[in-house]
Amino acid sequence: MPNNYISCSVDGCEKERQTEVRGLCPMHDRRFRIHGDVNQGRPPKRKCTVQDCERGHWAKGLCKKHYQANMVYGDPLATKRKGYAMIGGYKTLFIKDHPNSRNGGLIAEHRLVMSEHLGRPLVKGENVHHINGNKVDNRIENLEVWNTTQPAGQRPEDKVAYAIQILELYAPELLKESVDA
Repeated sequence: MPNNYISCSVDGCEKERQTEVRGLCPMHDRRFRIHGDVNQGRPPKRKCTVQDCERGHWAKGLCKKHYQANMVYGDPLATKRKGYAMIGGYKTLFIKDHPNSRNGGLIAEHRLVMSEHLGRPLVKGENVHHINGNKVDNRIENLEVWNTTQPAGQRPEDKVAYAIQILELYAPELLKESVDA
């Protein structure tokens, strides 16, 4: 052993240190600085909290597979389900004969739920908004219709015609009341 090296002061450690700092080898010195204990190494690797899963922790106590299943389906144990696909984060169904389906029968589930709730297909310019921002939470109480269309012209006649269209679509009872009055 070179004369400027001294053995580590930790019992059972055969490593050598070059300086007199705490009398520890570099490994034990690092453990002491980080943990305050020369015998404490890295904490054990966290495992997925799903029963019988041996994969390492990814996020929120789950491995990557179970975390993604939880984000997509709301259940960490869910597997790929037949009958729908996830497109752009939205649950999308295959229904060929629905008036709002497109691209060979694809319809976003939130649009289908709102269409059934309204009792009619959604019209051009209508969007379905998720109130809580969760794209897979398609409960009717979490959905609302937004209308994004605007009339092309600014003439008063155009605006009146557009106002009547809006009333016919969203509040036909108001038009009926004004005719009866």
